[in-house]
Amino acid sequence: MGRRLALLVSLIAGWCLAAAPAQAACTGLGSCSCSVSAPDISFGNYNPLDALPVDAVSSVDVICTATVVGLFLSYEVEIGPGGSGNQMARRMAQGGSSLSYNLYRDLLRTKVWGDGTGGSESLAAGQLFSILIPWSVSYPVFGRLPAGQG
Repeated sequence: MGRRLALLVSLIAGWCLAAAPAQAACTGLGSCSCSVSAPDISFGNYNPLDALPVDAVSSVDVICTATVVGLFLSYEVEIGPGGSGNQMARRMAQGGSSLSYNLYRDLLRTKVWGDGTGGSESLAAGQLFSILIPWSVSYPVFGRLPAGQG
């Protein structure tokens, strides 16, 4: 029988993007344990006069172990909307200033990583487990600050 692991990674933005506590949960027959981490993504210095956007890369890391041989575990990775409340128009703020940014699943930055609603995409995946052998995977997160923000 399959299991479902729901992963929700909420990312909050400041001048650099800081990951909020990530969550992982295993439910169903047998037992398993999972953890999720989302290291900070830093866009570095931003110059509003630059003609090109500022791009950055980070990751969402998933590590699981199971106590059942041959268990297939499916899961989904979602990234929250951050402080803006809108995953399609994320904003980071510090003091009275703010910048638009977004997080993407692909290098070309065409697939907004969110919860799968409103034009965003989540990431669904799965893994066949062997008994007590940890499994881990790292998914890249591509960030972009559009150019010309004053």
